[in-house]
Amino acid sequence: MGVNALDDALTVFAATAPEYGPLGLSNHGPMAAEALAGLGRPDAIEPWVRRYRDRLAEAPPPADPPRSTKQVHQDAPALVPPTYPIPRRR
Repeated sequence: MGVNALDDALTVFAATAPEYGPLGLSNHGPMAAEALAGLGRPDAIEPWVRRYRDRLAEAPPPADPPRSTKQVHQDAPALVPPTYPIPRRR
């Protein structure tokens, strides 16, 4: 994993999904790698990341880029259902 094991681990996890397993639990890989570094165990990061990485799904494809406010307002008439008059109380 190179000179800086923590940076290498974070690079690996950047390509993985944020959820872990079928229950949608959080992927705690980055936190665990940071904990190992903080405990003075950079030598343990690479083997742990290799084992954990096999259990993770690939990162989802990027979402569409954010639209500008102008684009949103231009699309608004198509998104807003027709309004109906509110009956007045007598």
